[in-house]
Amino acid sequence: MTGPTDPLNQALAHHSAGRLAEAEAVYRRVLQSNPDHPVALHMLGVIAHQGGNHQQAVDLITMALAVKPEYANAHYNLGNALKGLGRVEEAAASFQIAVEQNPESAEAHYSLGNMFQDLARLDEAVDCYRAALAIMPDFADAHLNLGNAQKEMGGLADAVASYQRSLAISQSTPKRITIWELLWITLAGQNQQLPAFARPSPRNRISLTPITIWAGR
Repeated sequence: MTGPTDPLNQALAHHSAGRLAEAEAVYRRVLQSNPDHPVALHMLGVIAHQGGNHQQAVDLITMALAVKPEYANAHYNLGNALKGLGRVEEAAASFQIAVEQNPESAEAHYSLGNMFQDLARLDEAVDCYRAALAIMPDFADAHLNLGNAQKEMGGLADAVASYQRSLAISQSTPKRITIWELLWITLAGQNQQLPAFARPSPRNRISLTPITIWAGR
């Protein structure tokens, strides 16, 4: 039985609080007594990924999965590390396994959708975003990237509806401005006007940022 003083729990507490150096030290202490501890290996890989060392992250998380193959969170974070290396097809494969092992993870469906979108597999991307939204209807980024995929497929009316849903949910002002820009462009393509609720204030109109198609990621 483990408790709050268990080294792994201490490491996880440091990690969740953003104290990465302290977390790494305790994870390594855990591995000194148990070199094949899958959670410690996995979380060290997560720290490597957070620090931008994606290859080390891949190596560590792969070691964790060799010990515990049915480790959905490790497959998910392996996908993130592979994405950081630009290995999109391999990242998609890892996210696919994460989805299969944990089908209730909206984040896994969403991340798989992003990889499919990068691979121009737009129908599959749309399916993934819809699966994520079936689990988490208020997932603003999933609505946003669903709209991007629909727009790229020529479904402008569907894209408008997705952007509007994302705009209604998003709390971040920069993201709302980006969504407004996308909505404006898409509606202009349909010769429609922006709905009143989505129009920016004069201040926001002055401070428009460049359009970022993938801002929802």
